[in-house]
Amino acid sequence: MRTLVASLMIAATASGLSSAAGAADTPATEPASDAAAAATTLVRPILCADHRVIDQEVPLEWLARARVMPMVHAHAPLDRALAKGLDELAAADADRYTIRSAYTPMRDWLKAGGFAHFQVGAGCQPDSRIADFGRLMDRNRIGDLAKVAQMQFDTRDLPSGREIESGYNQYSAVMEINISSVALEGVYTETLSSRRVVGNGTTTAITGPQTYPLELPNVGVRHLRTNVKVPIGLGSEGPGIAPVAIGPWPRDPRVAWATYRDGMEKLEAAHPATSFVWTTMPIAASANAQRTWFNAEVRAYASAESKILLDLADIESHDPAGHVQADRQGEVLAKDYAMPGQGGEVNADGRRREAKAWWWLMARIAGWKSDAASDSTAQPADKHD
Repeated sequence: MRTLVASLMIAATASGLSSAAGAADTPATEPASDAAAAATTLVRPILCADHRVIDQEVPLEWLARARVMPMVHAHAPLDRALAKGLDELAAADADRYTIRSAYTPMRDWLKAGGFAHFQVGAGCQPDSRIADFGRLMDRNRIGDLAKVAQMQFDTRDLPSGREIESGYNQYSAVMEINISSVALEGVYTETLSSRRVVGNGTTTAITGPQTYPLELPNVGVRHLRTNVKVPIGLGSEGPGIAPVAIGPWPRDPRVAWATYRDGMEKLEAAHPATSFVWTTMPIAASANAQRTWFNAEVRAYASAESKILLDLADIESHDPAGHVQADRQGEVLAKDYAMPGQGGEVNADGRRREAKAWWWLMARIAGWKSDAASDSTAQPADKHD
């Protein structure tokens, strides 16, 4: 099932990305491109919070049960959209959405329940983000207390406006190459001068300065320094080559996805009492080819392996009327939720929508059974509703 869904997704996405030469396209409402449609028509995971759950009314009883669960949210340094959205919802409707929350609290803080969020990883380094999340859960023993745990990448973790290479190799190292060349580029003449002392032993005289031409070679030395990525299987030793970093190239979506998948699976195995929420990557206002590929893999895997999914990309790409916004490279951030002048920043409306979907998901994890007719765990024939 996993192989079939993923292969269909890759094939459909590749056809849409082949003509997206990195240039931003103008977003459009439905009908969307084939790539965007393929990215949003997969069988859904066993439990998925996407744009369709935002307007579902969660009973107060289940909101109350959800808010006392110990919940961990790990995010990039510049991405606190979900935490802000929860605060904004609580300010607008305290009876429904008040929640105990803290940024980087001590471990014992979680014993009383609430939303604890932590900064993980360095800027634009998705591999460091999942590694830090693992350390947070394991070494800090947060995983012993957390009922729910989630880690999400940032929009900046994958580059915008670039096609995904068809001939892909994972990279074993980044090598620094230093090349020097020496060449004879003619000669130059240096004129020397000296004075002579003449005499017969009794009297001496110093003559005027005498000049002596001296020809010297003119040697040119050139230096070149560059970095190259070395595919796995090729040697990394040789004259003039020094390894400076070992490991796959992290900002390729295929490497980022493998790192995310393997890291989450490892944590799920280590903490079986914790519900881990898989999350699609937030998207920008255009040029999301690499993020579309990553998000398609997350959705396909969550469906095949019965994971819990918070589909942020789906929420951000659907306008308030439920219409998907997309260009030839896939889903784009709907203009209704975009900060002016910020291609990937979500405004207050977008943050509140994400927070509502998060509350719906937490209530479901706490045990609430929503209306099956409108439940996002159903398998729609087409998400363009």
